Amino acid sequence: MHYAQAKRLPLWIIVSALSLWLLSLPSQPSQAQTNPTPAACGLPTAGVIRATVTYTLTANCTQTGILNVADNLVREISITINGNGHTITAGGSGSYTMLRGSLNGSVILNQVTIDGNNVARPAMIYANDTFNATNVTFRGGFRGVTLQVRQNTSATLNNVLFENGTSLLYNAAGNASP
Repeated sequence: MHYAQAKRLPLWIIVSALSLWLLSLPSQPSQAQTNPTPAACGLPTAGVIRATVTYTLTANCTQTGILNVADNLVREISITINGNGHTITAGGSGSYTMLRGSLNGSVILNQVTIDGNNVARPAMIYANDTFNATNVTFRGGFRGVTLQVRQNTSATLNNVLFENGTSLLYNAAGNASP
């Protein structure tokens, strides 16, 4: 049959076929959508955060790699770390950032100490969209930078201490404080 002579399928057949196909999709997110598994202290040592998550520390932690909040233009992805008074210490000798926020992502820290262990890195925490810290101490930053806040980032700091020469770096027009 010639293409111009082909008959169209009725709309109800197309809609039915599409509905059956959608119902056949898995209801659980794929493995690529899951977050890294927490270590014994309650926080993953490294990995990519792909869905909003809250980690609650049960002991002091050592970060051996970067926790990276995935960029997502469709929805916000947040990581909240409730430290319960514990410390997250940088491990290893690489020049990595311990925690990197993303475009359209939030980083929220509560009752935790971030210790850079004087390991060379651009910044221990890199905030890119929203950053909130309450009852947080930053210490041991290499070359003094412990928190880097990017342009157009909303940052709220309540009872935050920058100890032993560590500091906040704000990229862009705005205010920075030592």
